[in-house]
Amino acid sequence: MRNTCIFTYIHAHDNTTTFVIHTSTTTDAKTSLETLLEKVRAQLAQVDHPGQVQVGELVIDGKTLSYVLGSDLEEWLAEIGASCGSVIICRASPSQKAAIVKMMMEYEMRTAQGVCVGGGVWGAWFC
Repeated sequence: MRNTCIFTYIHAHDNTTTFVIHTSTTTDAKTSLETLLEKVRAQLAQVDHPGQVQVGELVIDGKTLSYVLGSDLEEWLAEIGASCGSVIICRASPSQKAAIVKMMMEYEMRTAQGVCVGGGVWGAWFC
């Protein structure tokens, strides 16, 4: 029996979107993340400054994370998470939570646009 769901809630009071992902197989996790990533990219394509817009909130459970972490799906989850205003992880182990933090830090380092401060009197640049 497959138990997969991806819900999208749009909150009427502030027009924010909450995405909820719960899957029971690796294939379902891949399908759910792929669908959600398409939605996120479509929303970001409609704005002038995508880096300044947050597409909503993501709720994901530990069971789904067990299929994502350590696989090629991590990159998709990181892109979705970076585009959301908040990510809520429920029913996850401490090691899964730590893996998410590490994954997001590495994603942000790979995708960050360089910002340098310095020069002038101090003669040094910090990037």
